[in-house]
Amino acid sequence: MFLDKIKNKIENNEKNKIVEKYDVAIIGGGQTGLVLAKQLIKKEIKTLVIDKGDLGIKTSLDLRNFIKLIQRIISKNNDPKPMLSSFPKRLKYINEEQNKEIISLLINNSYFKFIKGNVTTINEYSLIVDGQEIAFRKLVFATGSYFFQPENYPNLKREMYFNLDEVSKIDQFYENVAIYGTDVNALELAYAFALLGSNVYIFDENVNPFNNFDDDFESILKTDFMIDKINWCLESKITNHIQSSDKTIRIVYTNQGQNKFVEVNKIFLTNNRKSETRNLNTKYKLELNSKGSIIVDNSFKVKNNPTYYAIGDANGIKFMSSYANSQAITLSRILSSNQKNIKFNLYNVGFFIDIEPQICFFGMTKQDLDYLNIKFNEFIYDFDYELNSKLFSQKAKFKVYTNEKHEILGAFIYGYDVKEILSVFILAANNKVKFYKLANLNFPFYSKSEFIRDAAIEYESEFVGIANKLNKKNKRRV
Repeated sequence: MFLDKIKNKIENNEKNKIVEKYDVAIIGGGQTGLVLAKQLIKKEIKTLVIDKGDLGIKTSLDLRNFIKLIQRIISKNNDPKPMLSSFPKRLKYINEEQNKEIISLLINNSYFKFIKGNVTTINEYSLIVDGQEIAFRKLVFATGSYFFQPENYPNLKREMYFNLDEVSKIDQFYENVAIYGTDVNALELAYAFALLGSNVYIFDENVNPFNNFDDDFESILKTDFMIDKINWCLESKITNHIQSSDKTIRIVYTNQGQNKFVEVNKIFLTNNRKSETRNLNTKYKLELNSKGSIIVDNSFKVKNNPTYYAIGDANGIKFMSSYANSQAITLSRILSSNQKNIKFNLYNVGFFIDIEPQICFFGMTKQDLDYLNIKFNEFIYDFDYELNSKLFSQKAKFKVYTNEKHEILGAFIYGYDVKEILSVFILAANNKVKFYKLANLNFPFYSKSEFIRDAAIEYESEFVGIANKLNKKNKRRV
């Protein structure tokens, strides 16, 4: 009888227990999580963000602001080397100010809440964070990724290298640096060090690590990308690391069967990142791929889980600001509507490499089109600013791929300060605007954007032609 009373009391307490309820719970308060939360609260969706650390964007701001600080100093003809000792302090201040601006929009909104803590258990419609139960309708993993000690580099000691998230620790000038990896972040970091005056050695085991982009990408990088300071060590396998002195590391590697070495002061790793899916105790097993990423479909729904979603590094998309923002915005539309046809399309995401000249991409490359057996037109346009306007003295290169209907499948732009131009192509492609129709664009004064119109006029002459259009009109009359 006594035990029955205790049991009833426990059951009544469980029934009366106050559980916080949210429409969407997001695990991860970095860039992907914050962009998603920002979009959801705009639509008055009650949103919770949980993070084991502080709320705010981390690695991407460090790298972006490090590059911008150097570019600003160089543009004023100042020597950056003496200023490096103050870089960590300046970076921290800039990052904090930018995060304050972002976070203030969230924390002052009644539809948003942040909890700093560790998630210990996840059920179908609830989770436990530091002993507190939270109920949700949908759960999003925006857990990001972590850097790990690489195993494929012999004798690489921890004091020899920095991870990409340790850019904020750079407080001195390095005469020689090595960068492992050739992704976008690696190239931007190499560019920053080249501006500083460092000799940069970029290592990659592939003979052409850029074949996921455009076929002109490699040649442009090698000929115009700070060639006097950047040394390409492609198709190179690193066989040993030797600490030659307190400040010198000897990297031993093989290239085309030959043994070689180079001595550097510091190594920067950009390719040792894994999805942060550790220690997540869920009711439904999270299926992971070989890289440890959560398996999702193109609506970000986690495989075999009714209420789980994953974006960013958690689902294996390498972290880049453009990917993070696009994924988060697409998922916010999915979670806030009943439309089932909203899908994420990687080809709709444009991005650029923040170097000068800039390299921008959008859509499918020639390799993609060949692989998918899609018929396409390839149009190349060299734009000389000097010939078109005295305002500009540099040259740009533009390439566009179109289908048989002249709709844009992909674009490639190379030149100084050309990243903003890419949005015109993305908008045109998403709305299936024929490329030659951009010849009707007009601008209030001459700018770099004018070359879109000029290119469209040339495309019309080459691929559409006046004769073709007249034939079509005659056919319609008949």
